[in-house]
Amino acid sequence: GIQGQESQSDHTCSMGNPLYGDDQGKMCYNPAKSYFLNWYDTVTYYPLFDGPWNGNLMGAGEWDTNPSAAPVSIRIVTGNTEDYFVGFNRAAGANSQNVEGDDAVTVT
Repeated sequence: GIQGQESQSDHTCSMGNPLYGDDQGKMCYNPAKSYFLNWYDTVTYYPLFDGPWNGNLMGAGEWDTNPSAAPVSIRIVTGNTEDYFVGFNRAAGANSQNVEGDDAVTVT
């Protein structure tokens, strides 16, 4: 993110660098970046074919204690040029210093 240009900043993710320093910040990536990195359990969801989705999300900061293998990120395939990515921005562990959307479901 660029300081002073909030419309260009994503403060739910370390790539937005909301702490404005290179040596700070326990922050994980947002749901879209987490999905494509393929480090965690994910779900690809096609609402036109799959029907309603019902389940739990796990925050990336607590992924190592995920006994149920709940997904960290869900990709919602829209059939258009842009898909949506959903995740739970749990402020804990490796994600304990995020500054936006703590303990909330985020959509990117």
